[in-house]
Amino acid sequence: MKNRYNYYSPALLNVDGTLVTVSCMAKAGREWGYNRLVCERQTPDGEMQKTYPVCAPPARVINDSPENMKTAFFAAPSLARAADGSLVLTATLFPESKGAADKKLLEKKKLACAYCDGKRCPLIYDRDGNFFYILDDGSVLDKHKQPTEYTVKPLGELYKGEEYIGNIYLNGAKGKPDEENKTTHGAPLKAPKRSYILVFRSTDGGVTWSAPRDITPMLLGEKDMPWLTTVPGRALTTESGRIIVPLTDGTEDICIYSDDNGETWCRNQRQPFTGTRGDWVVFETPSRHIYGYAARKGKLSSAMSPDNGIIWTKGDKPKIHPGKAPMSVLVLGEQLLLSHAGDGEGVIEIADFITDRKGNFKGLDWRKESARLDASIGSSCLAEIDDETVAIAYEDTEKNDITIQFIKMK
Repeated sequence: MKNRYNYYSPALLNVDGTLVTVSCMAKAGREWGYNRLVCERQTPDGEMQKTYPVCAPPARVINDSPENMKTAFFAAPSLARAADGSLVLTATLFPESKGAADKKLLEKKKLACAYCDGKRCPLIYDRDGNFFYILDDGSVLDKHKQPTEYTVKPLGELYKGEEYIGNIYLNGAKGKPDEENKTTHGAPLKAPKRSYILVFRSTDGGVTWSAPRDITPMLLGEKDMPWLTTVPGRALTTESGRIIVPLTDGTEDICIYSDDNGETWCRNQRQPFTGTRGDWVVFETPSRHIYGYAARKGKLSSAMSPDNGIIWTKGDKPKIHPGKAPMSVLVLGEQLLLSHAGDGEGVIEIADFITDRKGNFKGLDWRKESARLDASIGSSCLAEIDDETVAIAYEDTEKNDITIQFIKMK
């Protein structure tokens, strides 16, 4: 029986024995459409609990048609466990459009944010091109920084006084919400058509999630493309407690980081040394260096950061040939595991950390053998179960679903 929904881009974490998976759930297709963020939990006794909603995008139309683009949509969830124990989820939101699948529809020249009284704020625009600032509390100022009657609530709901007047991420300015079908309509003030990076938090292991926060103004660089997106999978929480999330804008890679459990975020400069224009992954070595791996033209390239992900230098080029789908990395004791789509089946590559007599990290020794999955996979994500066992969540390309498999690595 074919799955009613398509599930893709899994992000997997082991949270005190419970496996938490966040993925995108699509009505049809996966590039655009009514794509939601959902969370599943598998308890230590193997029981798969129900699917917990994280967030649904605003939509004017919800149906099963792969051609439906009358909806905003989520993509590329990235999951980390903060030093305080909470789960921090970053994801990409595109306004009503085809997103990066049709870049002509995105607004490259329209500013998404600007400074207001010393702080960078999101911008929204009326039909004449006049811009308005959105402050942290949701209140809206006009271009002269004077108060207006407007307020913006989480996920783009625009109010004029007490009256709801539409969503800033949807097209059109007229309509009537259909509460039964969970549809709404566009607002007279709109966010630029580009990607937005949102953050969610869970303090109960993924059962409930906070309202989204738009952190895009903290991250954008002057030359960023309008399709700056998160990379799906597990983000890195370093030994120091820093959360590092890989991003890409389709031309080069960057990463963002938070030192306060996901409350505030900074970004590094462009990271040119992985040589990729797509998905890349990061991990921390026993010497506390940060490595990044990326696939480019069927080969693996790398970069290394000695300062917790800010400055990067060129790394080695392991003789690994990953597939096109997003990869995942996991440090398991003295080993590094790297999962990828391979050539027709899932593969987990294995490398041993090389250290000198003083325990200083010297590099990686990739084994000739690898673990194979008897499945055709897409994006994947690894999580540690114990010293010898890993779990891998992957897109089962035949079932359009997320499968979790347990593998003994020793």
